[in-house]
Amino acid sequence: MRFYKQLRKNSLGLLLTFISSFINALAQLFWKISHAYTNERTYFLGMVLLGFACYGISTVLVTFAFRHGKYNVLHPSLSAAYIFSSFFAYFVLKESFHPHQVLAVFFIILGVIFIGASRDHSL
Repeated sequence: MRFYKQLRKNSLGLLLTFISSFINALAQLFWKISHAYTNERTYFLGMVLLGFACYGISTVLVTFAFRHGKYNVLHPSLSAAYIFSSFFAYFVLKESFHPHQVLAVFFIILGVIFIGASRDHSL
């Protein structure tokens, strides 16, 4: 029961953090894709600028997220960008993954869940 109370307490901040992480991973995907089009200057520049725009939006969102939750919960949750990047790499870029990489992403997911629902224990 405490688990869900803590999630609810930081829910808006966590939601904004996850959206920010998704957009951040999208920005990096655009930058990765842009390198395949270095000979097509307009397309390359468009993808790079789109990446910068996404990165800017991501930064603004995470700034708002910090207003709605504890920093020591929300900042580690930005590691969700690694999860989104892994999905983009696999599904969009068709990159392969070693089982150790899949396990690592699983541990990141667990870490984000545990940190997001952790109780406030001051040292």
